[in-house]
Amino acid sequence: MAAIDRDKLLDIYTRTMKVNRTDEKFRALLMQGKVAVMYYCVRGQELVSAAAMAALEKDDYVVCTYRGQGEQTAKGIPIEKWWGECLGKATGTCKGKGGTMHITDPETGIMVTTGVVGSGLPIAS
Repeated sequence: MAAIDRDKLLDIYTRTMKVNRTDEKFRALLMQGKVAVMYYCVRGQELVSAAAMAALEKDDYVVCTYRGQGEQTAKGIPIEKWWGECLGKATGTCKGKGGTMHITDPETGIMVTTGVVGSGLPIAS
């Protein structure tokens, strides 16, 4: 098995922490009653998303499920656009119309997020 170089490990760690902190912030806002939207926690899955997205090239495409916050954040959706979409704002990736379950950002390779379990494979094909 090939060793992972220090720069790649640092990249994975940075992505992992970004996913973790975004998730922690979202859950805190929900618990404080500051937002009232559907959110699917990714706690404990941060490293999987970060490592998978670090293995991709910048121009690779991803199709996520409704629990795609980790992939979306780790792939590099600008955080302001991501929050905008989650909070239903016009500044979001889909102008606030998709919400947390239907985030799309072709510029970063997030082609679609689907709320239907198992539907990603035929969509990606």
